[in-house]
Amino acid sequence: MSTASAESSNGSKQPREPARGLARGQAAAEASRAKILDGARAVFLEHGFAKATMDLVAEVAGVSKQTVYNRFGDKDTLFRDVIGREAERNIGVILETLAGTVPATEALARFGEAYIRMRLSPENLALHRVIVGEVARFPELAREVQAMTSGRVSRELSAWLSNAAATGRLALPDEPEFLADVLMGAWSGAPQQRAVMGADGLRRLQPEERARRVLAMLGIF
Repeated sequence: MSTASAESSNGSKQPREPARGLARGQAAAEASRAKILDGARAVFLEHGFAKATMDLVAEVAGVSKQTVYNRFGDKDTLFRDVIGREAERNIGVILETLAGTVPATEALARFGEAYIRMRLSPENLALHRVIVGEVARFPELAREVQAMTSGRVSRELSAWLSNAAATGRLALPDEPEFLADVLMGAWSGAPQQRAVMGADGLRRLQPEERARRVLAMLGIF
């Protein structure tokens, strides 16, 4: 009878070669996917969505064009996956600020600071410019991207506010969905718009300015 592992000369169980081969194959596939996403991100940032091509992505990623198509199918899917990976990286960090049992206003202050830092990071601003530049030509794609980025953050914050109110941690002056939208807009809307348009040059929002914006809005609770 076959077993899932083989026994070595010293009696310990060793994984069979097929299992090791499968693990190596999965690791190689993940590495290839990451390389393509990195290449695609660079291409989209340099050329925008409309002018980016799968040939360019393949060239920058150092893989064949067929490999790019095999893994992602088309440019729309590739772009969504680039944005999705960025969103997962950034949103996870932001949502961690709402975990734990600290006072609700303290958690909100941490959330606000993290949200502003994310929205005004050079990487996020660069991708935001690409998305804004393609809204008129690809409105459906822009809506999908919005849903997986700021839309998701808004939903998560709204759910947290609702729970905080239900458990007596926070008194809400309005509906949680509305408050989430107001907070996010007030915290980063104007600074991000100025940054995207280049109105502030390369000036970064200083920590004391971030804190001031966050605390100003917490006064509504």
